[in-house]
Amino acid sequence: TVAASTVCTACLEGEFQDQSGMETCNLWAIGNYNPSPAQRRCLVCEQGRFTGLAGMPLCEPCLAGSYQDQAGAGECKVCPAAKYSTSPASVKCESCQTGTFATNENSTNCKPCTPGRFNDE
Repeated sequence: TVAASTVCTACLEGEFQDQSGMETCNLWAIGNYNPSPAQRRCLVCEQGRFTGLAGMPLCEPCLAGSYQDQAGAGECKVCPAAKYSTSPASVKCESCQTGTFATNENSTNCKPCTPGRFNDE
């Protein structure tokens, strides 16, 4: 015999169910989240943040040296050479100022040109 259930179980953080009478919950898609249990709708990660896996209860900030200029992202973009970002959750990379440079991708700062060299871009 099957025991009768007296209560319905709430979906956990990172899960949802938008239909009545279902037996299980679904995971939020990558780029979406919800920190609260028993939800019907997800929230979209804002610019500068991401979820790399489905079913995450929170969005993670992009690390310094990376950025995300679109909402609902599954990963961050790397700052290209000659650009940088200093803080987490950046939505764009900054260009190095005149007299400075960044030769590597994923830079968190620009370095001053050494004596005898220049950068006028």
